[in-house]
Amino acid sequence: MSGAVLHVTPGEAVELSWAWHDRESGLRGHESMVRLSVRTDGYGGTILSMHQTGLADAESARLHHEGWASSLNRIGLLCPSG
Repeated sequence: MSGAVLHVTPGEAVELSWAWHDRESGLRGHESMVRLSVRTDGYGGTILSMHQTGLADAESARLHHEGWASSLNRIGLLCPSG
């Protein structure tokens, strides 16, 4: 996986490019864009939002959704709530 930070809005969001590399050849695959943003929940907490665009096809979108959901759920387990 490789990418570059494209834009930072301090205290709000970061946008980056995102591409996986082929395991055998090492060639960089299709590039998509990821935006991670944070905002207050109004109760002293923070809401993290993630949006990815430009995926190659529906299967790629499904696989990325599974990967991000798993990763973000693990982050959520580390964060105290209430």
